[in-house]
Amino acid sequence: MKKLKQKYDVYYVGIGSGVYAPNYCRQYVGSTFAVSPAQACNNVRYSLRDRKYPNGGYATDVLGDIYDEGEVKFHYEAQLSEEF
Repeated sequence: MKKLKQKYDVYYVGIGSGVYAPNYCRQYVGSTFAVSPAQACNNVRYSLRDRKYPNGGYATDVLGDIYDEGEVKFHYEAQLSEEF
């Protein structure tokens, strides 16, 4: 039996440590229909890829400073959409 697709809102989230705020950023990047949050993240990541980030920037986005006082790691996060 197939799972039903649901609408997900996908966010680009930055989690900071050290001198950076723990909730560094949370930016809405799009919505999609998918059967799971992981598939929703991959759908949006795939649609955002370009020459600079051929994989959508999924594994390569880390922000840090030269003094190693902290860093921010970015990832995609999906939530069920309230509207349908």
